[in-house]
Amino acid sequence: MKKIIIFILFLTALHTLKGESFKCGELHYSINKFDKSAVEVMCSDYSVFSGYPSTRNYSKLTSVIIPSSVVHNNKTYRVVGIAEHAFEASTLSSIVIPHSVGRIASNAFNYCDSLKFIVVKKGNPVYDSRNNCNAIIETESNKLIVGCRSTIIPDGVKQVGRESFRGCGLLKSIVIPKGTICIADKAFQDCSSLVSVVVMDGVETVGSNVFLGCESLTSLSLPNSVKIIGENILALTALYANESNWKDGVLRVNNHVIRVKKSLSGDYVMPTTIRSVASCAFLGCSSITSITLSEHIVNIGSSTFSCCSALKNVYIPDGVKQIGSFAFMDCTSLREIKLPKGISEIDEGCFMGCSSLESITLPVNLYSINKEAFLECSSLSQVKVPEYVKIIGVRAFCACSSLDVITLGENIKRIGESAFYGTCFYNTASNWQDGVLYIDDYLIEAKRWIKGRYIIREGTRLIADDAFYACESLKSVSIPKSVKSIGEYAFCHCASMDTLIVPQTVIWVPKRVFSNEPMEVLF
Repeated sequence: MKKIIIFILFLTALHTLKGESFKCGELHYSINKFDKSAVEVMCSDYSVFSGYPSTRNYSKLTSVIIPSSVVHNNKTYRVVGIAEHAFEASTLSSIVIPHSVGRIASNAFNYCDSLKFIVVKKGNPVYDSRNNCNAIIETESNKLIVGCRSTIIPDGVKQVGRESFRGCGLLKSIVIPKGTICIADKAFQDCSSLVSVVVMDGVETVGSNVFLGCESLTSLSLPNSVKIIGENILALTALYANESNWKDGVLRVNNHVIRVKKSLSGDYVMPTTIRSVASCAFLGCSSITSITLSEHIVNIGSSTFSCCSALKNVYIPDGVKQIGSFAFMDCTSLREIKLPKGISEIDEGCFMGCSSLESITLPVNLYSINKEAFLECSSLSQVKVPEYVKIIGVRAFCACSSLDVITLGENIKRIGESAFYGTCFYNTASNWQDGVLYIDDYLIEAKRWIKGRYIIREGTRLIADDAFYACESLKSVSIPKSVKSIGEYAFCHCASMDTLIVPQTVIWVPKRVFSNEPMEVLF
């Protein structure tokens, strides 16, 4: 019943978005909701497959030449697009796309096993099929968005797009040429006959789930130029399933670590030749105690070391420029870590739940500490935020129950909701002045019970997100000229306030500062 309800809602949303539809010749079209003279080719039928909305399209259609215009009820419509799932899982073997089409959904041709001829007519300002490549390429960006079993990726393509070959069940081999920089998420997912892939030098990013479900894949070559690899790129492939490809519990492709067995224990020293490590590579390796990364590593992906509960020491080389979200989440034995100078951002949940973390050295060039970056690091007792940091995200240090020494730089432009909630500093009553908490020159939060008129102390630089949220008895706030930024919802639901004077020195005031109140704001 739940699946049926979800499916009905899906169809309702689809109808709302696409508006009226009709059939002309062999194809179905939906009228653009905002331009009644334009239509998109749409799927012939929606059905439920494995519990999800899917298509069983054009089951008898093999060859299609999409017209540039169609006539319905004596009205002429321009054909301007190919909609989501339009030909998904159809019997289509060839397609010709007119010059009028300016939008093609990335999943429009997914699971078209028989598709082998793709032509975009010359003169199309958005797409081309250069050099008889049997693919659809965005001309300006040089991104391949649709491929098929006979595609030869031409030189000059910079990106193999998301889901571009997804479900090409008869594709057997592919070469990614020199000059291509990125293979996007799910690009070759479920290409069940794909046996061999050669990626030429120049590719830097291989997205998540790129070869997921390519059950016949036994050969993959990745160049040293690859710096970033997403999660699950080889899950459910023959290459992954073959135990002989795992050396000492590690699955490598050339000089890249793809996955590590959870049974790996003790100290792990990465070979010096390794150029990248995939997202989630060490996820759940609960017996590893120490990791030394190769000096060639420049990126640590999302959840790479998440849930390595015995991990105590990590050596991160100076060349690392980026650490992804949740990279060290729930590494409950990790006591200290030094981040390289090149790190400019600590991503969401990066050290969340590292309950033994006592010391962290933040790089001098750090710009942003993102949402929940250090959430529940209950052993962290002090932190010094570098001078260049401009953003401290929502709940960044929330529930760091031992954190009582906090030093903030002078350039912070935003402090998110509950950034320091539940810290030792927050929970110490003497740190609150007349019901208001300051950290250095930043106003963090006011107690909901404060009332009357409140004068923010001179020298205050910033009012944090939600600072006076729901202070229903507060009648007015005096903001000094030293304040440069006011956070989101800072004065939301202050029911007794009718006027707020904001100095002209304030340079950052989000739209949602004063929402839901009949308050007059004077600048």
